[in-house]
Amino acid sequence: MSSVPDEIYLEVLSRLPVRSTYVCKCVCKTWFSIISNPNFVKKHLNHSLQRNKPTLMLKGMDGVKEVIYSIGHDSLKSLLSRDKFLDYAVEMDYPFNSPECLVDLLGCCHGLVCLWLEVGDGTFLCLWNPATKEYKQVPKSPDDHDDMNQMSMVAFGYDSKNDDYKLLTRFDNLVQVYSLGLNSWKRIENVEFRSFRDAGVLVNGDLHWLAESKDSSRQIVVSLDMSEEIFKEMQLPKTSVSRPHRFMTVGALEGCLCVLGSVICLQAEVWVMQDYGVHESWTKRYVINHESVANDYLLRLVWSFKSGEILFGISSNGSLISYDPNYRRLRSTNLLRVTHLQKEGSYCESLISLNSNTYQGRTRGTNRSVPRHRGGLDSLD
Repeated sequence: MSSVPDEIYLEVLSRLPVRSTYVCKCVCKTWFSIISNPNFVKKHLNHSLQRNKPTLMLKGMDGVKEVIYSIGHDSLKSLLSRDKFLDYAVEMDYPFNSPECLVDLLGCCHGLVCLWLEVGDGTFLCLWNPATKEYKQVPKSPDDHDDMNQMSMVAFGYDSKNDDYKLLTRFDNLVQVYSLGLNSWKRIENVEFRSFRDAGVLVNGDLHWLAESKDSSRQIVVSLDMSEEIFKEMQLPKTSVSRPHRFMTVGALEGCLCVLGSVICLQAEVWVMQDYGVHESWTKRYVINHESVANDYLLRLVWSFKSGEILFGISSNGSLISYDPNYRRLRSTNLLRVTHLQKEGSYCESLISLNSNTYQGRTRGTNRSVPRHRGGLDSLD
């Protein structure tokens, strides 16, 4: 094996699933050295992103229990068939999972998942890599409220300029940013706009939210430059004065920023910013005249297939529906019979480390039992 250049090993190993890379680390010292290198981790992530076959994470209710499911890219079509949802979906055993634990899915980025957890009398944020089972309880900022339910906004994303993962929170007008690389919080500019409590949408390296202007007179898109940590305002599409629009959420469609709007009781619309940052490039891509979509007060764009079909989240009944723009046809999914959908995220496996040395199924200096992830690795030793 020594006659084979390391570059060949690198190319082959970087295309393997996370679980397989950990098996390969045990083969020989050469492979162990390659896989342990931070450059390999980035190369492995880049291959995962280029394949563009992420897993969909869904947070909802199973009876009175809060659950997080994952369903692979190749199985997503099962949502549109008569097959049972649970034949394809996996219930995730997230950190601190217990019957008494409350959980919320706040965002996914490069294989890392941000969770809000309430365990006993305490609430906290947690970062988690489901593939490696590593997790990190995010330290509270000195400026945090005692009750994290008071957060009006949370977002999680990647700062490409500084190669760092950042978590954004807002209490009242106070906005703070947590840096994973520095493991610390800092305040950034106070903001007065009103924002929906969502995870934000990462497009063109910036996070985006739908918000109201400071005087509440109009709706706008607010973006955060992840590197400079500066907020900017973007104008929404110009619509007809005679047909009042209400924009509901922002999303990403084919890599472009988009907004979902509605003419109340008439139709829902998908607007796409074809040239990022150029207001004149807003284009009305789709018009949906179905009552269940047009009347939904917080429609969400969940997923888009290569075929052109789009999955929407319906907030009024917690279901998913598919829209085929070629035939202007809506199809219900079989999810409604299983769980009331509340949040979703696009997740891609990675080897990104949280540098916490805490894993599901392992303890560190304590006899406390740490949850195990049924679908993940049995051991990383």
